[in-house]
Amino acid sequence: MGSPLLRAWRGRGLRWAVAVVLAVCAGALTAATVSRAEAARAAYGETALVPVATADLSVGDTVGAGDVATRPLPVGLVPEGAATDPVGRVVTEPVAAGEVLLERRLAGSGTGVSALLGPGRRAVAVPLEAAPGGVIVGDRVDLYSPATATTSSELAAAARGGGGVRRVAAGALVVAVDDRSATVSVTGTEAAATAQAVLDGAVAVALVAPG
Repeated sequence: MGSPLLRAWRGRGLRWAVAVVLAVCAGALTAATVSRAEAARAAYGETALVPVATADLSVGDTVGAGDVATRPLPVGLVPEGAATDPVGRVVTEPVAAGEVLLERRLAGSGTGVSALLGPGRRAVAVPLEAAPGGVIVGDRVDLYSPATATTSSELAAAARGGGGVRRVAAGALVVAVDDRSATVSVTGTEAAATAQAVLDGAVAVALVAPG
């Protein structure tokens, strides 16, 4: 059995041994974690924190705090133009869950059509009859007008002949659709030519395939 002093000494020795074992295990776990991190860096390079969508986002949606998470991504895999502060901004192109949020897919904050306009963009309404059937908000379209046409019939004639037709706006985002018109976002330099084509009654809208 031993004396009380010997038993106390043995108890302290046991506790000390347990503490040593735990310290060794913790050190081994830390070393393994560091080793895995080093191996990941060696395989993928340095990482950067990027905003990633946690849910599908549609054109016109406002990015909420719960719609985005910051996650590490190997620097070599980070797409160019990752957004720096996406919360509160409006989506101008569909974003799938898990995608990195990009500046080019986001406009400023606010509501309505103006929220979908990027810097330097203009909203111009074109007759819905000039657009393909079923065009919706979020579609991308090209706008065409004949160089010398003043009426829709002249536009059609020029298109059949394949001459005198010019593209006045490229990849314009459809930001609103009603019973009579589709409102598109064009650059400042495209706005005048687009407006003139609309006033001339000689504008054609071509739907652009995604991607």
